[in-house]
Amino acid sequence: MTVPMSKPPTLPKLRPVDSFVATGDDGEPCLVLRDPEGVARGPVFVPLALAPVVARFKGRHTTARIRAILLHDEGLDVPLDAIDDAARTLDDALFLEGPA
Repeated sequence: MTVPMSKPPTLPKLRPVDSFVATGDDGEPCLVLRDPEGVARGPVFVPLALAPVVARFKGRHTTARIRAILLHDEGLDVPLDAIDDAARTLDDALFLEGPA
């Protein structure tokens, strides 16, 4: 039996969090998000390559629009699936505001 994946949030908006760069278990740098309010169960480790994606989770654009902005403004060709997965992961971990 396959469990269906949840839909990514329509307009992902990151809640106020602490963020810093650290070295992950694989030795690569990553962005660490920590919830100072304690709503989330623990920190989330985001690949550093996705930091520009997460920085645009401000509740103003769809994931498709975020992809277009990244491509136009920074020349970053981030697959839509990667942006959707990041939004879904952060939502499931309670790092995004509002309903999914």
